[in-house]
Amino acid sequence: MKNLPIDFPSSQACQCVAALCKSTLTLLVKDNKLIEMIITNLDAILNSLADFYSNRTYDGSLLIEELARAASSPSALSNIPVDPMDAINQSSLTPILHQLSIVHSHISLLISLCKITQNEVRSILISFWGAETGIRVLKNLNKLCLTLIWESSILLSLCSSDTNMMDQQFNKNDLLQLFPMINDLTNTISPLQNVSTQLNDLTTNEMTRTFDIDEIMSMDTSDFTKLKLKVSLNIQQRIKTIKPLLCVSSKLGRALSELYNLLVKQCSTSQLRHARRFNQPPTPYVPTAAAKLVASTLTEVLRDGFLFHLPANINLTESQIEKFRLTFFVCTIG
Repeated sequence: MKNLPIDFPSSQACQCVAALCKSTLTLLVKDNKLIEMIITNLDAILNSLADFYSNRTYDGSLLIEELARAASSPSALSNIPVDPMDAINQSSLTPILHQLSIVHSHISLLISLCKITQNEVRSILISFWGAETGIRVLKNLNKLCLTLIWESSILLSLCSSDTNMMDQQFNKNDLLQLFPMINDLTNTISPLQNVSTQLNDLTTNEMTRTFDIDEIMSMDTSDFTKLKLKVSLNIQQRIKTIKPLLCVSSKLGRALSELYNLLVKQCSTSQLRHARRFNQPPTPYVPTAAAKLVASTLTEVLRDGFLFHLPANINLTESQIEKFRLTFFVCTIG
């Protein structure tokens, strides 16, 4: 799976593989090797991603940092730096990104298996999730889910055209490596900002200030058009580069949310349909010990999401911190 593209989990090929595994498990109910192999492989992949989601300081995007490090390193055939789009497609240069895609493939497969309505299959799934390996995988997925909310928030803000890259608080050096045009834009914009500042002083201050009219007269009107074109191209290049990272993190987060919803239903309800007489109350469902353990583990992602807070030494305003907290609240509830 290392050579598969990062958009494989959303492809028709991944859905076909999931459908095949679902049919195999439906026919061979007593054969538990398929479920055991999926959870065991997922456990190994999550262990290799431990640095990505464990003990995060929330001081930037690790996906951006990884991409900038890959893009700044010279290629093996020449000393020319690697193009960011080429680095995204190579698992050796962006291993975290590709490992997240592999996790997404496993989650898509588990979602298909959890949709099986046979009670024997449902009980087997819950028993595997309630085992030691299954609970460890769920706890690591909870940590990964919160990290993906943070990564998606940072990446989404970078894809916005309203974001000022020079005022960006996170991954500023990484962004300068990925988008060197930012420095050129800063040098181009600076004389325009001086004029804008002096115009603003004239209209807002009562005291008369010296205004350098020669600076405006010497400025060609085509400078504004060139500047607008440069900004537009820079935004397009930024979105083109960051969009694959955002797609991987956000789609994996949505897949985890769907898996959690299915697991909660499996832990709290039964598919059995008992024939009962008129006005006879339904038989209450009593969850097994494994189902209770799985349900209690799933509640940890809600608790951690509600208790999320940024470090005190972070360079953000109070309103920006509240926006991040609100994002975590909405994503964990959804």
